[in-house]
Amino acid sequence: MINKLLPLFFMFLLSTSVLGQKEDMFQDVPVYTDLKEALKTPKAIKRLWLSKSKLKEIPPEVFELVNLEELDLSKNQLKRIPPEIKTLKKLRVLNVSKNKLTELPSEIGELKNLEMLDASRNDLYQLPESIGECESLEVLSLWENNLSGLPSSLKKVPNLKEIDLRVIMFTDATKWILKEMLPGVTIHFSHDCNCGPN
Repeated sequence: MINKLLPLFFMFLLSTSVLGQKEDMFQDVPVYTDLKEALKTPKAIKRLWLSKSKLKEIPPEVFELVNLEELDLSKNQLKRIPPEIKTLKKLRVLNVSKNKLTELPSEIGELKNLEMLDASRNDLYQLPESIGECESLEVLSLWENNLSGLPSSLKKVPNLKEIDLRVIMFTDATKWILKEMLPGVTIHFSHDCNCGPN
């Protein structure tokens, strides 16, 4: 029982440390949780949290908030992120965890200021090569997805520090390839698995 709980405990520790980093970024910056309220002063809004809002798609009005730096869309029912995400040029934190995403749009690469991307607990089977254009990216959380690898373009991201790939059953060979590809990055895997091809 303890062995089963340990991975969950470590994921909790990692997620809380990432959240702590996020909070440090936005000290004294107000959070909006009501889109209608935010749209009253769209250019002044920097943080929007629409978690647990039963969203099946991102409201198009979100893309009017052109100075947005943090967008939390976690714990919804999103199946796609539209190309319009590229309009949020100042975005530093994007949380789309615990949705129903199978892919991310190639336009994600146009988010040059993005520092943290949390796409954990989705159905992603691959990441777009354009992720390597997110030149400010530091933390990439992808645990509990259906990935079989990562795009080689991530090698171009100069400040990438941490990638969470827990609860994804990579072979030892794939883990070795990823570690060799990103030698300066801390990569979190689940326990070793000799479970054959992905």
